[in-house]
Amino acid sequence: MTARLLSAAECRRLLAEAVVGRVAFTDRALPAIAAVPCRLTPTGDLLLTVPGGSRLAGAMHDAVVAFQVDDLAQGWTVTVVGEVRDVEPAGTGRAEGPGPAADDDAVVVALSIDVLQGQATGPLRQAPR
Repeated sequence: MTARLLSAAECRRLLAEAVVGRVAFTDRALPAIAAVPCRLTPTGDLLLTVPGGSRLAGAMHDAVVAFQVDDLAQGWTVTVVGEVRDVEPAGTGRAEGPGPAADDDAVVVALSIDVLQGQATGPLRQAPR
């Protein structure tokens, strides 16, 4: 099977459909990867919900990280590299982000999409209209 590169539009569509992805970050000078809920905003940032007080949350302040979503059954993957910034809570309470609302300690961060790339090994399923 030959992989083909995805266009930026295809990558953004697949990111918009994703609910969970993997963030690659640095933890005490070592590479680490964690699965986190995600949501693409209308402004083009990815919102990630990370457990408050975790090593991941500590490593996310003003960091450059990689983020990846995929569907192995369909044969595609999308990778983002960008800067993380804290999200200010909108109005009252926590910032609305992906993931379960029951986790009051969760931290929502925004990941800018500075580098966006993807590839697929077969035809992509079109999103339902």
